[in-house]
Amino acid sequence: MKKRIILFGCGGFARNHIRELSKRDGIEVNCLVDPSDKNRKSLGDAYSEKTGVTPRGFRSLEELLSSGQEFGAAIIVSPPKTHYETASAMIRL
Repeated sequence: MKKRIILFGCGGFARNHIRELSKRDGIEVNCLVDPSDKNRKSLGDAYSEKTGVTPRGFRSLEELLSSGQEFGAAIIVSPPKTHYETASAMIRL
């Protein structure tokens, strides 16, 4: 079974992460979290093109947490001011 990963932040720098993650066996990006519908869709489409997997999109950390989505790891590529809140929430899970 592949390790499911959440990617927080879908801006320009996240494209580097998606490119590298799509090359890894045993890993699947199953969720993208970003307030921008356009960024989530664009990054999800790029990942899907490379892997055939379409990640679920969420607008916020709260929306993701209320979904009950399962995952094994999280990568934070959002603006630095969001890192503490996001990391703290992930640690408490």
